[in-house]
Amino acid sequence: MSNGKDVAESSAQGASKANTNSGKTPYCFRCLTKGHVAMECATELICEVCDSKEHVKSRCTVFKTASKLHANLCGYGVEGLGFFHIPHATKIRGKKSVLSATIYVIEGELSTSQVTGELERLITGNWHWAVQQVDKKIFKVAFPSQTDLQRMVEWGPLQTKQGNAKMIFEER
Repeated sequence: MSNGKDVAESSAQGASKANTNSGKTPYCFRCLTKGHVAMECATELICEVCDSKEHVKSRCTVFKTASKLHANLCGYGVEGLGFFHIPHATKIRGKKSVLSATIYVIEGELSTSQVTGELERLITGNWHWAVQQVDKKIFKVAFPSQTDLQRMVEWGPLQTKQGNAKMIFEER
């Protein structure tokens, strides 16, 4: 009654028989290419998005859940006013992005209060400077913004008004 086609077979045997009978090229669902089946796949997988060696980019959950970039057409109701609007997500600063720096006194000597005075003079705003002395010529301090921190780091050696000393900032 049964001609043998209704009998359950292993996936490798079924795939090889189905491919030989139908004339179609086999398809690998592991590496997503034609020419072989998953049981015979020896392809080394790499995901360019998350650097995983377990899947390809089209199967990456990070790639699928990330928002896709696109451009919206706007202003085309009136001739000459059309433009593309490209939305972008604003980055929210996490708790671990502490903006701190190490201050090295490279010439002369400064006290904690003198370093605080120099910071108040150099960076405008109503910021409470909590300067901690680590060593005789090394201080740690938190900055109000990334812009202020970068400006002080890029400034290089800084001649102080108080104490006739030089100090340099380094991002931690």
